[in-house]
Amino acid sequence: LRTFGSHYKLILHRAFFTNPHNPNASTHNCRLCGITRESIDHFGKWPCLKPAFELFRKFDGGTSWDNVTLNLFGQDEYKRTIKPGVSLIHFIVWKVIIIHMTQLSLQGTPFRIERVMEFARKRIVRKIETAQFNLRNICLAARAREEPPKAPQYVKWINGIGTIIPKDDMLQMELLPSVVTWLESHSE
Repeated sequence: LRTFGSHYKLILHRAFFTNPHNPNASTHNCRLCGITRESIDHFGKWPCLKPAFELFRKFDGGTSWDNVTLNLFGQDEYKRTIKPGVSLIHFIVWKVIIIHMTQLSLQGTPFRIERVMEFARKRIVRKIETAQFNLRNICLAARAREEPPKAPQYVKWINGIGTIIPKDDMLQMELLPSVVTWLESHSE
């Protein structure tokens, strides 16, 4: 499960290489906008990351794309942590953002949010496909033991982006229509 601590550690880790912390950076300003001092707080409301934050809002219940608490920590205004399935989306998108920011710093590779979002979408698809495969294996093993299949870890894992439904003697993941629409609308 993703928690506040996990979200915080993911983003905080990136702060070790923000421009003000990077002795090799030519400026303390943001690499993307070049105007504002680069900081963790700035990460949570970067206008160039607006497509990522708008994606988060489709699934996490937030109302504003620049909600720093939701964007950085996966918490709502009442300090409740977002559901694990939604956290999966947050985590993967942030990991890809961090990779691309690092490539910009080290290799001068241009940062393109469209590319970031496509890499993240592909990674989410792979994670879901792997989970579906593992869920099928759990069901087949249970069938061989002549027991009902149980997969509480996947019930928690998908919470917020889908559900696990029984079908015959198998369990299947059923993604929310909004998740399916997003994944399919960006497919090749």
